[in-house]
Amino acid sequence: GFVNPPRLLITAPKDGEVIKKTEYEVVGKTDPGATIKVNNQSALVDDSGNFNTEIEVSKDLVKVVHKLHQVVNYKGL
Repeated sequence: GFVNPPRLLITAPKDGEVIKKTEYEVVGKTDPGATIKVNNQSALVDDSGNFNTEIEVSKDLVKVVHKLHQVVNYKGL
């Protein structure tokens, strides 16, 4: 287990980024062994803490929400 919450760095999408595709790859880094969910979808975390997962984007989706409660806002389609 963790003494402190795992760190979370989202490298894509950037905060405020406009996404014009229907699928988007969320990319980031956390502590090895951490569990990440993006919009309630599990993301695999490698031995270095890197993760990525594809999400579906619709014009109704306005936030990417991470289980660690970091929120990246963007404008969809």
